[in-house]
Amino acid sequence: MKNQTKKLAFVVLCLSFLYLILRLKGYSFGSSIIAYLNQIRAADVEDTTRNPVSYLQPFMLASFAMYVLSNSISVNRLSKLANILIIAIFSFAILLNTGKQIVFMVIMSYFYIVGVKKAKHFVYLLLSVAGLFAVYMVLLRGLSGSVIYYLSMYLVSPLIAFQHFYFENNTSYAISHALWFFERIWALFSGGIPESLHKEFVWVGLPTNVYTAFSDYYTVSPFLNFFMMIVHGAISGILWNISRYNNVVKVFYSYFIYTFAFIFYHESFMVNLSSWMQMIIAIFILNFLVKERVYK
Repeated sequence: MKNQTKKLAFVVLCLSFLYLILRLKGYSFGSSIIAYLNQIRAADVEDTTRNPVSYLQPFMLASFAMYVLSNSISVNRLSKLANILIIAIFSFAILLNTGKQIVFMVIMSYFYIVGVKKAKHFVYLLLSVAGLFAVYMVLLRGLSGSVIYYLSMYLVSPLIAFQHFYFENNTSYAISHALWFFERIWALFSGGIPESLHKEFVWVGLPTNVYTAFSDYYTVSPFLNFFMMIVHGAISGILWNISRYNNVVKVFYSYFIYTFAFIFYHESFMVNLSSWMQMIIAIFILNFLVKERVYK
């Protein structure tokens, strides 16, 4: 088991270093790393196609979750120093994604795999989320204001924005990305360019451009909203049940948790359909390469 854990650790490091190299290839040493991160963030937001570097992310995420699972159930675990080094390098790599979504996915995946049965683990989870949120909003984004302000902005404003601009039929802002995956496929064959996933900012006492997961379905039809919640819930329940005795599914489900944990924030089930497919492929490829018997 320890040899398999070492293999997975090696894969995590290789993929992380490759991602770091590709993301930092335009960085000039001596210049501000924060400014550079804001620059590539702006480029990612404006680019409605798919950055080739992003195809590494499913493999990075899958390998890390498999490593955490293998190390957590192994009798002869890797040393604490080795774990800290691997997690630090991997964390720096995902920070270069410049988006909050992937970071929260990793946090949820990690704590789901290792478990949050002890009270201190809940404290670690809350501190991790709050700490990374502070890093993103205050440091990486260079925004002024308190962390409490931005927490309220992201926790409260989506529901208010949904009620005002969708539920009350203010159609000037009502845009749906529920079928964005299929729109991208159509654009691939027609030569068109799909719309950006980043919606327009509105003011609801605070600035926001997220309108909860319900907005994308409600724009198409209120009935679609109810239907997709049933489908989403059924899939989540099935995956959770299987993940209790199947570690391949457990690795996938550890990231899929994000789709319903952040329903209050934005839609990430149908919008990220391509990413979930890539994640499944990455898990099976890595499972085959490392020949890890525990993933059965």
